[in-house]
Amino acid sequence: MVKKNEKLPHAQAFKKAKRMMDNEKNLANVLQDTELNHKDVLKIKNQDR
Repeated sequence: MVKKNEKLPHAQAFKKAKRMMDNEKNLANVLQDTELNHKDVLKIKNQDR
């Protein structure tokens, strides 16, 4: 069960992926290091534009 102030694992993965892309990591590395699918990673990438 998730505690009150604890984020859901999917939200944590989004935050980690965004941080990795801000540090100019390759998309392939982001996909491998997070549990997100390609569609979610592209959504994050397009939000920055």
